[in-house]
Amino acid sequence: MPVLKTEVYYFSGTGNSLVIARSLAEKLNAKLTPIVPLLKMDSIETDAEAIGLVFPVYGQKPARIINSFVEKLPNLDSKYVFAVATYGLMAQGALKKLDSALRLHGARLSVGVVVRMPLNGTVSENVAIEQVRKMEQKAQMKIEALSSLVEARQAGKIETTNIWQLLFSRAFVKILPSFFSLMGYVIVHGSASNFNADERCIGCGTCVSVCPMDNISLVDRKPSWGKTCVHCSACLNWCPQHAVQAGTYTINKTRYHHPDLQATDIIKQKQTN
Repeated sequence: MPVLKTEVYYFSGTGNSLVIARSLAEKLNAKLTPIVPLLKMDSIETDAEAIGLVFPVYGQKPARIINSFVEKLPNLDSKYVFAVATYGLMAQGALKKLDSALRLHGARLSVGVVVRMPLNGTVSENVAIEQVRKMEQKAQMKIEALSSLVEARQAGKIETTNIWQLLFSRAFVKILPSFFSLMGYVIVHGSASNFNADERCIGCGTCVSVCPMDNISLVDRKPSWGKTCVHCSACLNWCPQHAVQAGTYTINKTRYHHPDLQATDIIKQKQTN
């Protein structure tokens, strides 16, 4: 029997989705492909029979980049499509939204799982390496089950989370003070997503390099943000000086990126294989 080709596409801001995508691709003996450089193409061609998408959830929705990517994939109706969505607090119906986007192109999501990883947005978790490993162990169990379905090209559940799972989770209790602090900041200032660099900035350009949208440029050795931000928080969490801020809310707040990765791993996802 011929081996059916599988390709895993990924997008990652601070590394959680990249680590999951690598593990999934290895399990499936699949080609691992970053999404970011493909967004410049008018159409994306692949001879894979099965297509996997691994991405973070932002605001209970797939990262905006994912919808842009799906729109560039032709002949999706003939593909077996599966997905893994990583999230910090809530995945909600992110994978259902992905399924809806696929159906606009005559395709559907055959199976999708959600994987909780450390929270890494404007509010980030201060997590010990042991906790990250426990999350990864749980994620690996899901990857094992998902891989079995993918290899058999079988349909499965499209996972969601709900508000009750959030409210009774230890993660939410742990970050509750930060959450209310953020809400208060937003009420007073209107937003906590206006990125800037404070006096600690040394003009190293890390934020420029990790930005998937090339939305940041250095002006007089200080970063300047444009208007194509997808709120991946890569600039915030990879800055070696903790100089990048979301408004003033994140000053002296926790930063997080996956402990096994370097900024170069995120930069590489912008390069064509």
